[in-house]
Order: sequence, then structure tokens, then C-alpha cells
Amino acid sequence: MANDSGFRVDRLAELGMRTSGRADQVLTVFDNPWISIWISPRDTMKKILKGDPRRHVLVLGALAGGLTVLNFFLSAALGFLPTPPPAPLLPYMPVLTLTAPFLGAGLGIAGVYIGGFAMEWCGRAFGGVGNAVNVRAAVAWSQVPEICFSVAMLLVLLGSGVWQALVPALPDPNAGAATAAVKQFTTVRGMEAIVSIWSFVVMLHCVGEAHRFSAWRALGAALLPGAILLGVVLVTAIAMH
Repeated sequence: MANDSGFRVDRLAELGMRTSGRADQVLTVFDNPWISIWISPRDTMKKILKGDPRRHVLVLGALAGGLTVLNFFLSAALGFLPTPPPAPLLPYMPVLTLTAPFLGAGLGIAGVYIGGFAMEWCGRAFGGVGNAVNVRAAVAWSQVPEICFSVAMLLVLLGSGVWQALVPALPDPNAGAATAAVKQFTTVRGMEAIVSIWSFVVMLHCVGEAHRFSAWRALGAALLPGAILLGVVLVTAIAMH
């Protein structure tokens, strides 16, 4: 049977493996959506939509936003950002770091709803049939790779001296390991770029499944808001001249 999903991802289900014992346990683990979404996003999304598409959507949004904002402030406090934070913010870094998970969680949930609305509307422009609930689920679950990576990056940051963010006045007891930490974090940044790209591909598959069209159409739907915004900017610039 032809497959028009685009961005083809290998599927474990197509292997037709029927084993027993420990191998069965391995396959059961791969049935967990937190794992299967990495390698079989369309099939995973299909199962989620057939079940309860509202399940875990708010949790996923909160985790994605909370971890991202927390990691940002920890990175700023530990000096891992390309540019240091503005001087007026430095006295407030401990408070900002402690409140970052809550602020980020709110932003993450809002992002799921805004992203879901945009992908629902743009997807319909490309012939999609997904409703708001299904598209929000697709947007939320496609963030699983980035959530997992954010957890790993948080562990790196914690190991690099979290006390600097919470109590900046204290001397750094790991000063001798600072250079190694910077190199380690540079590697992490490179891996983050790879995960972000893969997360985008996963999103295209998930949204494609929600709208019942190919991932290529999902790509068009994802690019449509940017194209509209660019058109508005160009028209405004021309009108002002």
C-alpha cells in the first residue's frame, strides 16, 4: 500500500516481529508513547488520537516551557550564554531562577494552545481535517524529544554549579573544572540543535496525522504563518515609502 506521509520514519510495527520473553518486554517498552514518538511519530499519534487526545497535553506544555525557561536562566547565571544578562537583572537572578519553572510552565501551556490554533487554521488551508483538540495533542506530543533533552541539559547545569544561580555571592567550589564544563556544554548545545531539528520533523508527522495529510503538507502549514507575516511586513514597508 502506498504511503504518502513524507519524511518517512522506520516503524517497528512494520517488522512484524513476534517474539517472547525478554524481547517481548523490549517491544512493550517501545510501545510507550514517550519512546515510540521518537522513531514512529505518525503511528504513535494515531494511537493517541484514538484514545484520549486531551491526556497529558497540559503536562507536556508545562514541562516543555518550564524546563526551557529554567535552563535559560541557569545558563545565564553560570555564564554559558553567548552574551551575559543585562547588569540590572543580575541582582534578581536568584529570584528569576527560582520562579522560572512556574513562569515557563504558563508560557509552555499558552504555546501549545497558540501553536495548536495556528496549525489547525493553517492545516485546514492545506486541506486538513483535524480539530482543535487533535492538533493541540499533536503539537504537545511532538515536544517530547525536546523535553527529554531539556532534562539531560538540566542535569548538566546542575553538575556545573547550580549554587552560582541561587547564591551568586558564594565562591565557585568547582572553579578548576570551569573549562571542562564549558566544553561539555558546547557539545550539549550541538546536540540540542540536532534534537530540535528532529523534534520539528516529529511535529510535522504528528500534525500530518491529526489533519490526515502528508508531512509535506504539514511543512507548508508550518511555514504559512511566517509567509503571511513576511507579506504583511513587505506591504507595510512599501506603503510607508
